[in-house]
Formats: sequence, C-alpha cells, structure tokens
Amino acid sequence: MEISIPFDRLACHLEQDPSNLALRIEAICSACQAEQWATARQLVEHGLTGSPDSPALRALSGVIHLQSKQYGLAIEQFSLALDAAPSDPDIRLNLSTALFLEAQYAQSLEHLCDSSWFTALPAAWTLRARCLHHLGRMEEAISDCMARLRRDPSDAETLGVMALAWVDLGNVELALQNAAHALELDPRQPEALLASASAHSMMQDYARARAALEVLLTVDANCGRGWMCLALVETECFRLEAAKLAIANALRHLPQHIGAWHTHGWLLLMTREVDAAAQAFDQALQLDRTFAETRGAIAVIHVLQGHEVQARGEIKRALRLDTNCSAARYAELLLMLRHGQHEEAKELLNAYLSRPIGTSGLYYRDVVPLHLAAMQERQLIPLHGLAVH
Repeated sequence: MEISIPFDRLACHLEQDPSNLALRIEAICSACQAEQWATARQLVEHGLTGSPDSPALRALSGVIHLQSKQYGLAIEQFSLALDAAPSDPDIRLNLSTALFLEAQYAQSLEHLCDSSWFTALPAAWTLRARCLHHLGRMEEAISDCMARLRRDPSDAETLGVMALAWVDLGNVELALQNAAHALELDPRQPEALLASASAHSMMQDYARARAALEVLLTVDANCGRGWMCLALVETECFRLEAAKLAIANALRHLPQHIGAWHTHGWLLLMTREVDAAAQAFDQALQLDRTFAETRGAIAVIHVLQGHEVQARGEIKRALRLDTNCSAARYAELLLMLRHGQHEEAKELLNAYLSRPIGTSGLYYRDVVPLHLAAMQERQLIPLHGLAVH
C-alpha cells in the first residue's frame, strides 16, 4: 500500500536536497492536493530553473495556471510538456481541457481525434463531446456521450452534455429525459440545468424553466447562455425590465453573440428605447454585416425614427440576403401602416403567416397571432385594427 508523505515533511526533505527532481515533483503534487497553490507555484518555478525540459514540471505548471484560470499560460505549459512527452495521455487531456476553456474548440478537438487512449481517461469522451457540441456537430457529440455512458451509465456530466445536444437538435423529449436523469445524480449539474430550462421554455412551461435557471445561475453566474435563456423566458412572460437585466448579464459573458445583441435590441424596442436599440443592432452589424435579420431590424429602427428612405434601403438589403427575413417584412408592414395602407399590410402579414415553420408541421399563423395580440394589448407594436387570419 502506498503511503502519502505529509507536505511539511516533503518540504523539509526538499530543503536538504533541492536538486532531487522526483522529490520536488512529489512535493508539488502534495501542495496541489492541499490546495496550497502559491507554494506549488514557487516550487515549480524554482524547479524549472534547474530542469526546464522536465515534462512533469511543465505539466504541473500547466495545472497551476489552469486552477487560476490563466488558460493561455496553461496552454503554453501543457504544449511544452506534450512536446517532451507526446504519448502521455494525462498531458494531452489537460492541454485539450485548457484549449476548450479558452474557447479554442477546434484546436482542443485536434488532440482528441484518436480515442485509443480514452479507456484509461474516460473523461476524454465527454470533453470531445463538448467540443463537438460547441462546433455544431450535435450527432457526433451525442455519439461520444453514448460511448462514455456505455462504460458508466451514471455519469451525470455526460448525461447533461447529451441533454443539451438534444435541446439544440430540437428533441425536447430526449433532452428532458437525459436532463432529469443527470439531475437525479447531481442536482447542480450545469448542462442538465440549462437543458432542462431550455426544453421547458420551448414547451412554454416558463415556471419550470425559471426554476432551473435560478439553480443554474447560482451554480455558475458566468453562464452567458443561461442568462440569455432567462432573458427570453422573462420576455415571453412580459417581465421586460427583468429580461433587460438578464440580457445585460448575458452580453457581459457573450459579447460576440449576435443573437444576444438581437435580443437586447428587440427588448429595447419593446420598451420604446429606440435610440438604445439602434446601438444594440449596430453592435450586431459589426459582428456580421451579412445577417439579414440585423439589416431588417435596422430598417425597423429607421421606420420608427421617421427615416423612410433609409428604411427602404435597409429593407432591400435585408431581402437580398434573405427573402424571408422576418424583421424586414415587419419593417414593410410598419411603413404600410404609416401610409394608411391597412389592407396591403393585412395581405403582407397573412402571406407571412401562411409560411411553414421549418419541418414542424406548424405555420407562423399558429403561433404569431398570440404574440401579436399580447404585444398589441401592451401597446408595444402599432398594429391596432390589423386582424390576422
């Protein structure tokens, strides 16, 4: 049986024999286990001055940087370690983890292509699934989750990742099934909480969605997607000030997310803050100048500001990019209403509502009138007297 030596005794031995690399590595590991991170860092830095090519020291340096969320430095140290020990699976997994946490998903995935070493480190299946999920490769992510769960059906983390992938594929039933299983095992599993919230929101069960989000944002207050989901839930419930607070938090964590800027912009429009909404959609435009919905939203802004020429220009740009652009059609509708063309506006709206929603079997008329009625009741959009069929 292996007996662990207390850190204090190891440190004492190391003072007497500072060039003993094996003893230094053992002392560093003991300090890390005791969460004495500053001490561990000092021991590593001193060791690297004498043994700069040691893959073990480089890897431990990476672990310390990883713990302090210095992901760039962790990547640098793990890369040096892997160069010196290319067949070490622990170093490869740690490097992949650091790359993932730095949002370098494709680069992380490159180190996870060969699954021959996953048996020894099954967490690699889940990490690869996470990378694939972030890269939009949902079916492959689910396949890796299933591979991991065949070995350990009670892995809550993997169940949570799979639940979220099912959400993003639109399969609410399987999302809720996997999320529920994960939360039975770990009531604070982040992906499962987010999947549960998202799925319940899709089912318009906003009370359960909000309950899951309350736990999630307690567990991880930096979850931008969680804040964005909360913003959408609050919007659907017409708790607009709460929604604005939630989307502001989302944008702090997802400043490059065009959908978050759109949510922010439309919320501002719903509370009649047109100039602030214009700034939000301008931010979205900086992220992607070819996204039709941004051009359409800017057209809506111009209509509300009384800039008809600019509005028509943006409508044309939006419809060139996407003939079904919803925001551009809404801008057209507003222009018609401004000119008293109520019958033409009604025809445009009914034509839009007659379009199918993907492969859902539903048409826009099945869902949009409910939102229009609710928004009109709160005087958030000027559609008085405009019936939809």
